[in-house]
Amino acid sequence: MKMVVLSIWQPWASLIAAGIKSIETRTEPPPKELIGQRIAIHASNKVSKEHVYRWIHKQYPEAMDQVLDGKDYSALPRSCVVATAILSEARKTDWRDWPQTMSPVEDFWGWILKDIQILDTPIALDREAGLSEAELDL
Repeated sequence: MKMVVLSIWQPWASLIAAGIKSIETRTEPPPKELIGQRIAIHASNKVSKEHVYRWIHKQYPEAMDQVLDGKDYSALPRSCVVATAILSEARKTDWRDWPQTMSPVEDFWGWILKDIQILDTPIALDREAGLSEAELDL
């Protein structure tokens, strides 16, 4: 099945897959034709810096403990599709979105994700950051 793939750095991709983060923030809105479509959530090979993990863990300890499951940050999946979700809408974010964005950014585009479905087994896929298309066996 051909799907649009949204590549996201870790730990954000795993937080989305776990259903904890439901708004992905971007500087640009998604293409209008993607609204209402199921997209693949891809954990890119790039990861946030160690201090970012520590900040996220300090702000959201239970969420990070759930995602890490006793493992080190380096154990989070990379270069693979970890979930799918419906991109239900896109709108500018503000401070009220912080719990769902998990980052203190305002006036970014919030890509609102619904019906997030984590994959039992991640699908290996080498992709650059951003949007792309891929043939996936879901």
